[in-house]
Amino acid sequence: MNKYHIPLLPGHYYHIYNHAVGNEYLFREPQNYYFFLDRFKQFLNGWLTIYTYCLLPNHFHFLVKLNEIESNKTNSILPQNIEKLYSEFVSKQFNRLFKSYSQSYNKFYGRKGSLFMQNFKRIEVNTDDYFVTLVLYIHFNPINHGITKFLEDWEFSSYPEILYPEPGNISCIKVLDWFGNKENFKKMHERNLFLHSNEELDHF
Repeated sequence: MNKYHIPLLPGHYYHIYNHAVGNEYLFREPQNYYFFLDRFKQFLNGWLTIYTYCLLPNHFHFLVKLNEIESNKTNSILPQNIEKLYSEFVSKQFNRLFKSYSQSYNKFYGRKGSLFMQNFKRIEVNTDDYFVTLVLYIHFNPINHGITKFLEDWEFSSYPEILYPEPGNISCIKVLDWFGNKENFKKMHERNLFLHSNEELDHF
């Protein structure tokens, strides 16, 4: 099964990513990044939890977990194909996100046509080593693409949020747990400047 059609199953972790068409930019100025994150939450809040992300001018990466399905207390019998329906709905929500953002972007910049590549990619994350490798890979994207020299300098990444989490931010605490603690999280990022050569991960 290719990386465009892997089912998005409840309770599973995924690397979600997409790219602009051709040489286009998804984000031209800071307000675009903030607007995209707001729209992301609008369409997908309640369906998934974000653990790591990075937005760059022409593509983005997210490490997410699809939320569990909770049965209705008054009717605990769920359809046999509930996971298939769930996967299809979440995929449609992603497509609605891309369409909504593209329409606003095109209107604002006087642009026409597609903005995102038609099919977004997803890879299931199912080992502890892959979790850690993927977090590092996502956070190092701005350095690997020559956008910045220091992780702290890129505003549109979860790195500073995880390093200095707001009280009660469960997803940030979970990521720090994967690394052992905040010190290990920081040290491992400092030691891994060349993760872009990791063959397990696709690159934009």
